[in-house]
Amino acid sequence: MNWAEIKRLNKTLKENLKGPEKEIAVISNITINSLKEILELVLRKEKINVTIKLGDFDSLMRDSIKFSTSDAVIIFWEIANLIPGLSENFSSLSKEKQNEIVDQKKLEIKEVLENLEKTPLVLFNKFSSHKYSNDPVCYDKASFISNLLNKELEIVKKNNTFLIDLNKIFHTAENAINERQYALTSELYTNLFYIKYSDSIKHFFMSLYGRTKKVLIMDCDNSLWGGILGEDGENEIAIGRNSVKGKIYLKVQKIIKKFVSEGTLLALCSKNNSKDVDEVLRKNKNMIIKDEDIIIKKVNWKDKASNIQEISKELNLSTDSFIFVDDSKFEIGLINKEFPEIKTILVPENLEDYPSLMQNLEKDFFRLSSTSEDKIRTQLYSEEDERKKTKKSFENLKDYLRSLNLKLKIHKGKEVSVPRAAQMSQRTNQFNLTTKRYSEEDIKKFIQDDSAGIFTFELSDKFGDYGITGMSICKIEGSEAEIDTFLLSCRVIGRDIEYVFLEKIIEDLIKKGIKKVKGFYFETLKNHQVKNFFSEMGFEEDSNKESFILHTNQFRSRNINYVKVI
Repeated sequence: MNWAEIKRLNKTLKENLKGPEKEIAVISNITINSLKEILELVLRKEKINVTIKLGDFDSLMRDSIKFSTSDAVIIFWEIANLIPGLSENFSSLSKEKQNEIVDQKKLEIKEVLENLEKTPLVLFNKFSSHKYSNDPVCYDKASFISNLLNKELEIVKKNNTFLIDLNKIFHTAENAINERQYALTSELYTNLFYIKYSDSIKHFFMSLYGRTKKVLIMDCDNSLWGGILGEDGENEIAIGRNSVKGKIYLKVQKIIKKFVSEGTLLALCSKNNSKDVDEVLRKNKNMIIKDEDIIIKKVNWKDKASNIQEISKELNLSTDSFIFVDDSKFEIGLINKEFPEIKTILVPENLEDYPSLMQNLEKDFFRLSSTSEDKIRTQLYSEEDERKKTKKSFENLKDYLRSLNLKLKIHKGKEVSVPRAAQMSQRTNQFNLTTKRYSEEDIKKFIQDDSAGIFTFELSDKFGDYGITGMSICKIEGSEAEIDTFLLSCRVIGRDIEYVFLEKIIEDLIKKGIKKVKGFYFETLKNHQVKNFFSEMGFEEDSNKESFILHTNQFRSRNINYVKVI
């Protein structure tokens, strides 16, 4: 793709994206102009509406303050420009001068990271000596400085900081550096490097903006294990240490198991006899993946596109959060055609490549932080499956809800779990009225701010605990309040919890003397179901159709008596 095509496609994607625009800043001591267009393109392809802001040339200290309120900051700090004239005089640099440079830059690094401490995400590219690799003397001195500064980075980095090893990217991108270009314009890197670099870091922003993959859908025969169950039998499939093929599938299952332990949902979609698959999962001692690791099984002879559609419906998750793995080109082709938004993985013909291919999915499931809910996600969905089965025995929804013994516990202010609140803000898309995204630092600010109110809730019923599954943020000014954020996890939709939750928030606001409450709905591709929520709660749309207004003296409870607030 040439530069004109990159710009044209970038412009088209920008025009088609909806929702609030995100800001990512790049600060550096070299020219990086081309990165802006390329990184924007890579992220917009992932449906992230983003604008890249470039800092001033070699102004990292000042820019770290200037862009501290951005969603994320990327730092390029090249050895070549650490001090004026360094690149020309590197070979004659004394040991004393090297140490002097290191000591000076240690202080600057610490200050930059402190300035960015409250920024949701900081990507700091580790120092590299790549530019001097052709000269052994220069390389040794550059390596000495780089190594010391990288050690310092490991010590002073904050919880929001991730270190990026550029050397790994150099190995995948030939002609990553253009020294002639650098001499003329101070732009060291080529467009090829920027493409590779942007692709290698996009998972951080996928996580930051709630675009992480959530579900891994596995075929069974020659995907989860080696061989065909219906032909080879339960005891003859390749899994375990008795064969080369079995060892490979063992490695794959260990990788999948780790994904599950970190919150990824595992589903099976296989053309097989369901009883045979169940027998393998329960009785084969070599299997790492067990029945309890799997949230849903579609093991039948239906076409896999239909099965995946059912998985989406039953989990209440959009298919763009799915990854599908199969050894059949036909099945992969079918899913690509029916669900182009699903990432598909074809088991490689060279089976030795299979474990590394699966390991690479780690980026797709990557989370900037994890919570207790992540670690028991499969259990939570299993409990939900029991609820659905019970629901079928009731003639109407209200009777079913009354049978659940729903208990709602609301937390506010300092009681709020900061990591979980931030996570819900970043990931929740369906029942989310404004889709504003907040970091842990943002949540802490709301907690400490007297002019704001922040609420979360936990929900439980006779089947188990849903965990922390809802959040609201209110901004208060005088006798008026704005509902900045109001969201629910998809796991608790359909239980009327949203009405009870908002009622309790309004009651709390009334106690604080609030006379008018303003709510907002910002339409996205996924939140159409909540378009009328404020109207249902008695709010009236203002004349400009920009917000919904409730005068608290007109507030009336819906008297939902099957949810007990504790």
